[in-house]
Amino acid sequence: MENKDEKLFFSCSLHGHTDYSNIRIRDSINKVSEIIEYANELGHKAIAMTEHDFCGGHLKFQEAIKKIKEKNPEFKGILGNEIYLVRNGLNKDNFKSGIDHYYHFILLAKDREGLKQINEISTRAWMRSYMARGMRRVPTYYQDLQEIISNNKGHIIGSTACRGSALGIQLLKYKETQDENLWKKIENWILKLDNIFGHGDFYLEMQPSHDKEQIYINKKIIELSKKFDIKYIITCDQHYAKKEDREIHKAFLNAQQGEREVDNFYSSTYLMNTEELESYFSYFTREELNIAYQNINEIIDKCEEYDLQKPLKIPELKWREHHRKPLQVVAEYVDKMPVLTNFIQSKDKADNELVWALIDGIERHKDLQCDEAYKELNENLEITWKSSEVNKAHWSAYFLNLQKIIDICWEAGSIVGCGRGSGVGFLLLYALDIIQINCLREKTKCYPWRFLNPSRVSPPDVDFDISGINRQKILTAFRNEYGENRVANVATFGTELSKSALQTSCRGLGLDPELGLYFSSLIPSDRGQVRSLKQCYYGDEEKDFKPIKLFVDEMNKYPKVWEVAQRIEGLINRSGSHAGGVIFVDEPFTESTALMRAPDGTITTQYELHDDEKVSQLRL
Repeated sequence: MENKDEKLFFSCSLHGHTDYSNIRIRDSINKVSEIIEYANELGHKAIAMTEHDFCGGHLKFQEAIKKIKEKNPEFKGILGNEIYLVRNGLNKDNFKSGIDHYYHFILLAKDREGLKQINEISTRAWMRSYMARGMRRVPTYYQDLQEIISNNKGHIIGSTACRGSALGIQLLKYKETQDENLWKKIENWILKLDNIFGHGDFYLEMQPSHDKEQIYINKKIIELSKKFDIKYIITCDQHYAKKEDREIHKAFLNAQQGEREVDNFYSSTYLMNTEELESYFSYFTREELNIAYQNINEIIDKCEEYDLQKPLKIPELKWREHHRKPLQVVAEYVDKMPVLTNFIQSKDKADNELVWALIDGIERHKDLQCDEAYKELNENLEITWKSSEVNKAHWSAYFLNLQKIIDICWEAGSIVGCGRGSGVGFLLLYALDIIQINCLREKTKCYPWRFLNPSRVSPPDVDFDISGINRQKILTAFRNEYGENRVANVATFGTELSKSALQTSCRGLGLDPELGLYFSSLIPSDRGQVRSLKQCYYGDEEKDFKPIKLFVDEMNKYPKVWEVAQRIEGLINRSGSHAGGVIFVDEPFTESTALMRAPDGTITTQYELHDDEKVSQLRL
C-alpha cells in the first residue's frame, strides 16, 4: 500500500444470511432481494450468500443479483456456505458435550468448480446429519476439506467465520487459561487450514462488535495475521438489514422453543456502511482497516461470475428392453405413421429406442391396432418431434425414462393410478404403459396439445398416483435400480403466512399464545387463500377487499405485534419434501445442486421444484 493513511472503504460483507438460513432453526429476517438492494444502496461493490449449511437459495440470490445489475452493472454476487466443522468421525453417539463443538466456517466459491466443491461438501454433511437437541446437525469433517478442496486447490476461499468458529472459541478459551499448549494448537490449526486451501485463499475473519470477547478475538487475529502472513477481513455476518431491525430479529428468534442466545451476539449483526463499521473499531489504526478493505476487494476480484442456469437436458437412464422387429414390419408401421421416419433416422438413440417401444406397445394393445389410433399416434409423434426441436431436448428420453419408472412402481408392489391431467389426452403415453386410459375410447374429447404443445417452451409433466403406504418402498426400489446418488426428492419450503406471522410475533414478544391465536382467527380465507396482513389492515381495491375493522382496531392496540408480524410475514421458516416430486439424474447431483435431508430424513435436492428445473433437473 503506497499511502497507509489513504482512506479506503468497506465494500462488501463476505459473510451473511437470509431467510434460507431458517430451514433448521430461526436465524435471519433478511429476504434475498431486500438485503441485496440494501447492500447496493450502501454503496457496496458486492455481497456474499453464506447460509447455515444450505445452498438452495443460490439461484434466487443470483436472479436478484441480475436485477441489481440492471441498475449497477458492476455489482457482484458471491456464492458460498457456512459449514459446521467438526473432528473426523463425529456423530450423534460419540459427541462429547463440552469438548466437541459444531464450529462455524465460511466457504466462498471462486468459480463454478468451487461451487461444485461446496455442493459436495454440503451434501456429505447432510447425508451424515442427525437430530440432536431439537434440530438437525450437519457436520463437515476435516477430511472432507482435505479430500475435496486440498486435492484440487484454487477454487474455494476459506474464512474463519464468527465467534462460534474454532478460532474464536479457542481464542476465548486461551484468554481464560493462558495455556501455551492451547496457543500452539491454535497456531497449528491455522497452518493446517492454510495448507488445505492454499496460501492466499485462507483468511482470518473479524467482525464489528462492542463486546469485549469479540474485541479480544479481533486483536488476536491481527497478531496471528502478522506472524503467519495470513490475510484478514472484516464481515458483518448480517442476520438483519439495519440497526433498527434488531428488536424485530430478537422477537423472531425468541419465538423458537429451546434455549439460545438471542441478544448479545446478534447486537451488531447487520449490514453497515464504512462509517458505522469503523465506529466498532476505534482500537484499529487507519492502516489496519485499510488492509482489511484491500483484502475484501481482493476476494471480490478473485470470485468469477457465472450463470447457474442450464439448458434443458433429459437424463439418459435405464430403459425397458424392447423387441427389435424385422425391417419389413417396421416399414409397415412407417406407412401407417409416417413421422416414425424422423425417429428412425435421428442420431439420438432415445429417438431410435422410442420406435421399438411404440411398436411393442401397439402389439400389446389390441385397441391401438386400428387406423384411428395410428392417426392419433402419428399426430402425437409429430407434436413430440416439433416440441423437442423447440425445447432443444429429446422428449423421447423423457417418455422412455417414465416408462421404466412406472414399471418399477408396479414391481415394488404399488398400484399405479390410471392417469389424470392433460397427459390422459396423449395416446402415446397409453401405448408406452405410462397411463392406462385410451383417450380414443373416452366420451369427452381429450386434446394432445394440452399435454405437449410445440409453441410452449416448457417440459411435459405427467401426473400419476402411487400407493401412499408403499412410497418409501418405491423410493428404495428407485435407488436400487439407478443408484443411491442418482435419485432424490424435491425440497419444499414453508413460509410465515399472515396467521402464523401473528402467532410467531406474539410468542416472540412474550405475549400469551392465545392472543396470537385470537388475532389469526380474524384473518379470513377466500377460496382457501388466506389474506395477507396488508389486505386485512389496508384492504385491497383490486380484489374488492375492505379493511377488517376489528383486525385494524386490535393491531392498533398492539403496535409491536403489528410491526413484528409485518416484517416476518413471508419469511422461509421450514423445509419439507415434495409429495410427488422425484428427480433422477445421470450425473452427480452436485454438478447442479447439493442434497439435504427433510425433517423426516428423506433425501431431497436443496433447490425447490422450479429452481431444479432451471438447472436442468426435471421431476419425473
